[in-house]
Amino acid sequence: MGRARGVIRKRLAGLVRGKSSDQHADAGVRAAAADHPGLLIIRAWIERGSPEPLRAHIRLTTDVSAGFERSLTLTRADDVCATVAEWLADCAREAASDDTPSAGEDPD
Repeated sequence: MGRARGVIRKRLAGLVRGKSSDQHADAGVRAAAADHPGLLIIRAWIERGSPEPLRAHIRLTTDVSAGFERSLTLTRADDVCATVAEWLADCAREAASDDTPSAGEDPD
């Protein structure tokens, strides 16, 4: 578990520091994201005796008003990190699309 925990910490620290391609989101995108908050829950445990003992059950949505969109169970720390990174990118894309004027709508 110690190795998996270290991998997860390192990957998530990189995401938090903004190493993704979405790091340059402007203030308007961040404000739009606040209007439709996403939610990601990770419940992790160890199944002793299993060849891959790590289990991480993830439930996620990019818009809490819509309920959970996906639920999955993973066994590798790298897959958990990739799922978190994908979810963050989805949230950023959804916030950006919410901030884009519709056809016929005047931009500010």
